[in-house]
Amino acid sequence: MLLEILYIIAFLVVAFFVIRNLLRDVMTIGAEQRQPKRRRPQRRPPHPELIDKDGNVTDEPLLVIRSTNLEEARNRLDELFYESPDEKRD
Repeated sequence: MLLEILYIIAFLVVAFFVIRNLLRDVMTIGAEQRQPKRRRPQRRPPHPELIDKDGNVTDEPLLVIRSTNLEEARNRLDELFYESPDEKRD
């Protein structure tokens, strides 16, 4: 009997949090819809990997690999590695 009461109390607590979050989200969505929408596009910040230590956007060439599968990506990286001027082959 005590275990059943404990389960009921736990269920009621979880249900209370769920309903509270649901109502808060509905109120937030309603408030967002009442605000006028901005017409001008906002500039998105650059990705953190494109920023140097001073906070400026890097001005260096970037390596971008687009591939369809893992094997193709490995082959392309191997080609770039072996074409590198630093690579000394015997």
